[in-house]
Amino acid sequence: MSRTGRLFLKFQRLFAIRNFMRLPSLKPKEVVAVLKKAEFVEIRQSGSHLTLANKIKRKITVIPLHSKEMKRGLLAAIIKQSGLTLKEFIKLLK
Repeated sequence: MSRTGRLFLKFQRLFAIRNFMRLPSLKPKEVVAVLKKAEFVEIRQSGSHLTLANKIKRKITVIPLHSKEMKRGLLAAIIKQSGLTLKEFIKLLK
């Protein structure tokens, strides 16, 4: 496949992912509530960062407990670390 073809496919995938579902902007407490629904438990808290773990999936994630809403990039990273898909996360959010 030519370089142009590969670039076109890469652009197509990025465009499809970005337009498929947009992440909501959430407060950290809401994210913690969703992860607890997904069977994550609190392990420890160090300052303003809460560490959650899921023993079934063997995943650990850290949530910053600040008062402002999380930015979408941070939320995407937390969802990826938790081993959930975007659809699963939004389903648990409702």
